[in-house]
Amino acid sequence: MAELKCKMCGGALPFTKGGSLVTCEYCGAQQILPRSLDDKLVRRFDLANDYRAHCEFDKAATLYDQILLDAPDDPEAYWGRVLCRYGIEYVTAKDGERTATCHRTQFKSILKDPDYLSAMRYADSDGKRFYGEQAAYIDTIQKGILSVSSKEAPFDIFICYKEKDETGARTVDSVIGQSLYNLLTAHGYRVFFARITLEDKLGTAYEPYIFSALNSARVMLVLGTKPEYFNAVWVKNEWSRYLSMMQEGKYLIPCYRDMSPYDMPEEFHALQAQNLSAIGFEQDLLHGIAKLIGTKQPEPAHTEAEDDDACAADHDEAEQAASRRRKKLTVTLIAAAVVALALSTLLLVFAFKRPSGTTDGMETTVGSRATVPVDDFIGLYLTQIDPKDYPDLKVNVTDYDEEFSDSFKAGAIIDQTPKAGDLVRFGREVRFVVSKGPIKMPDFTNQRGDTALSELEALAPELKMQTAEEASETVAKGCVVRTEPVAGAVLKKNQTVMLYISLGSNKMLDLTNDTESDAREKMESLSENLNLRFHLQSEASDSVPSGSVIRTEPAAGTALEQGQQVTIYISLGSNKMPELANLTPEAAKQRLNDMNMDLKITFLYEESSSVPSGSVIRTEPAAGTALEQGQRVTIYVSLGQIPVLANLTPEAVKLGQMSSRAGGAKGNK
Repeated sequence: MAELKCKMCGGALPFTKGGSLVTCEYCGAQQILPRSLDDKLVRRFDLANDYRAHCEFDKAATLYDQILLDAPDDPEAYWGRVLCRYGIEYVTAKDGERTATCHRTQFKSILKDPDYLSAMRYADSDGKRFYGEQAAYIDTIQKGILSVSSKEAPFDIFICYKEKDETGARTVDSVIGQSLYNLLTAHGYRVFFARITLEDKLGTAYEPYIFSALNSARVMLVLGTKPEYFNAVWVKNEWSRYLSMMQEGKYLIPCYRDMSPYDMPEEFHALQAQNLSAIGFEQDLLHGIAKLIGTKQPEPAHTEAEDDDACAADHDEAEQAASRRRKKLTVTLIAAAVVALALSTLLLVFAFKRPSGTTDGMETTVGSRATVPVDDFIGLYLTQIDPKDYPDLKVNVTDYDEEFSDSFKAGAIIDQTPKAGDLVRFGREVRFVVSKGPIKMPDFTNQRGDTALSELEALAPELKMQTAEEASETVAKGCVVRTEPVAGAVLKKNQTVMLYISLGSNKMLDLTNDTESDAREKMESLSENLNLRFHLQSEASDSVPSGSVIRTEPAAGTALEQGQQVTIYISLGSNKMPELANLTPEAAKQRLNDMNMDLKITFLYEESSSVPSGSVIRTEPAAGTALEQGQRVTIYVSLGQIPVLANLTPEAVKLGQMSSRAGGAKGNK
């Protein structure tokens, strides 16, 4: 039978009735036993409690969820979910008592939490009293945290990062974080950066200030130069809490360097990440943040001396807590080793006293081996399985197959041979298939198509990859427009993945007022992509200069199809009769010839007292009239004022009439 461990110290708990209140003989902590003491559920409870004790709340919550699938009325599983949701860690106080601390403050009271209410509904009288007292204490802590956090000014940006490495030295992530802090504050943003923001909070609880910043910040930057830094307990605690708070107006931006973006947590795969190694990333980041939450009025910049004096001990309290946990773990391991040694001695004595040819209460002989049932290993991790615990079977934890799974996290057993419950011969080998975890479709938008294909093939070579081309207004030619399935979708083995590569825009360009040569040059790329056919046509225009584009069919902005014909209308200039009054006949004729309408021009001369001789009086058609190609135009030219013939000799009158007739006959084209 599996050993149930104390949630506080890890020591073995006494087995009594399931669901009862027990006291740990090692640390004195009271706790409720699971209702079911089935081996598989006990192992899951132990693992979940261990995760929670080490503040890996999300992992623990997943296991409690699995327990509730098999035991939906177990109050301890519901209580475990409550402790994960509120980030409850039990630490040793100065008086030696274990007391709760809260790392995941919620606005909602624990007393109204649905999992707490379920735990109370299924618990017996001792359980109700125990859960009620614990919840009341946690509610008091919550109210204190909310009271402090409500007094804090809101932040614009939260920088999430790992401060120290395993040796206690400052990480590169911290240095990068401080550079971004300086950059963003210089641009007027109010930034939460633990190394600086919490430097005056040393010796106090950080949670009220972290909770306030997480709740108010509209952007979180999660920095990482190593995959394990993204998944460090306190780093993940911050970004996972922020993800759970995300709503419209809140944004999380993963920022990576010196690593592949696909090694970031799977929760980030659907988010647009920022490569801190890219040239100009600071400008890109500032531009992106400004688009999300707007710009700020810059504040006076810090001096170098102020930056150099920034406190380096902002996470000391967290490190001290980690040190205390390591010491507690050492004590726990020593105690567990003592217990294990005692149990081993008892087992050896028992083994020597057992009748020959028996195994686990099932009689057999050396010559004819009895059958034994196979345990259920589904959902367990290989690290949880010790083959020595299964002496009747040959449990193989070193040679196993791996498959992708959208139901189990990486490392969990998803299949076994033989199946659980099968009766097999003594010593039969049990082999496993271990989950590689789900593969989610990366976001390749705006990446080069050939690069995206290479990355996808390296990630999952068993996928069937295809490409197709399509027009895009927003994505550059040759880059990925979209994918099927979409980014973030879970991929299955041998699934077909389609990448759509941009041909560039397929919208008709606005060529108005462009010259014919300029229009052809602008349409060259679009024509090449869509194999367009062009037709030029001329027409008159009052507003567009001759030789320039008036309009197109289809009109500007219309989506074009492959092989479509495009008609470009080129201006002939205006077709309206110009105002020629007072021009010389030569100038008037030139104006009409410049219209390129092959007009038939006739000059007629007549007397005018108002227009000087030799100047145009009027035209037919009149100025402003629309002309047609080849139309006849009559231009009337002034002879000036003809002298009065009174008192002239007959010879002079005759001479004047001849001159007039001769003038009226001139000027036909």
